[in-house]
Parts: sequence; C-alpha cells; structure tokens
Amino acid sequence: MLEIETTQDAVILILTMLAEAGDQETSEHMQRTQSFFKILAEKLQVHKIILILFESASLHDISKIFVPDS
Repeated sequence: MLEIETTQDAVILILTMLAEAGDQETSEHMQRTQSFFKILAEKLQVHKIILILFESASLHDISKIFVPDS
C-alpha cells in the first residue's frame, strides 16, 4: 500500500509541476484551489481525505497541459 501511495504522490507532483510550468497565473490558481480544498476537507475532519484532496486539488485544470489558451 505504501508503494501505491508513494507512486500516487509522485504522479500528482509531476503533473502539478508540468501544469504550473505554463504560466505564473495558472500556478497561483492551482495553489489557491489547493488551499480551498484543504480548508473544506478540514471542516469535514477526515484526515486521509484531507491529504488526498489537498494533493490532487492542483490537478483540477490538468487539461490545460494539452489545450492551448487560444
């Protein structure tokens, strides 16, 4: 199970870094979204869900990697 979690964390981190490489505005938007998700999850008080939501919140606009702004 630890190996799956480690792999999941690595994939999320790599995809986040790839998406953030596009521009500063996207990076800031992703960080704000992560913060909102964390606050929401903390209100739910479910620790494992908090971590999963926080780590994956940055992927909510992942399609921007392949879709040009134009």
